[in-house]
Amino acid sequence: MYVVTCMLEGSTIAYRLHAIDITTGQEPYGPGVLISGNYGGATFDARYVVQRVSLVLAGGQVIVAFGAMEAEYAKNYAGWVIAYNKTSLQQSGIFATVTTT
Repeated sequence: MYVVTCMLEGSTIAYRLHAIDITTGQEPYGPGVLISGNYGGATFDARYVVQRVSLVLAGGQVIVAFGAMEAEYAKNYAGWVIAYNKTSLQQSGIFATVTTT
């Protein structure tokens, strides 16, 4: 099972992707990976996004999507789609919609 958590790490908001073995409750690939990245001049900033859709498991990838939140405080609106390898939890793809206004 794959889940995304949002929590304070120190004083920083962070999203993490976790893989959990439903028979043991353990994380077989280690602790969750920090969701981060850059695309098209935009940098993923957990302070201004919300995970708005379910996770998708397709082609050996776990796909996570985020939409902008309170973007008047951010420089640009951006929606994010980020893919991770389902067994290593290494990031395998990233895309952001970036506005030019």
